[in-house]
Amino acid sequence: MDLSGEWLSRYTYHDGVSSEHLVTFELQDVVWSGHGVDGAGSILVLRLEHDAENGVLTGTWREQTSPDGEYGGTVFHGAVQFILAATLDAADGKWVGFNSSRERVNAGDWSLHRRDNAP
Repeated sequence: MDLSGEWLSRYTYHDGVSSEHLVTFELQDVVWSGHGVDGAGSILVLRLEHDAENGVLTGTWREQTSPDGEYGGTVFHGAVQFILAATLDAADGKWVGFNSSRERVNAGDWSLHRRDNAP
């Protein structure tokens, strides 16, 4: 299984707002490490392990929001799990993480699509 290369990452958060990053993955030991920056300067890091028996990716995410954006450079982080398509060109899943006031845990949809197969 090879996730290396550029992927379009799209996730939704409060009230259906979505965020997109172009993420480049590379294999580091047994973990797929992905790094991407969106047009506003938000930095996203994903660390995913592949469970070949079940066709899933499980890991963590961390995002430092744009210093000029709504969240003023705040760092958010949490967990993520994806079901990997048999074609290895897409993955759909969910994220979980704390909200900006640190009063509750939120969750939302997240998808990954290889750059040349992005919708």
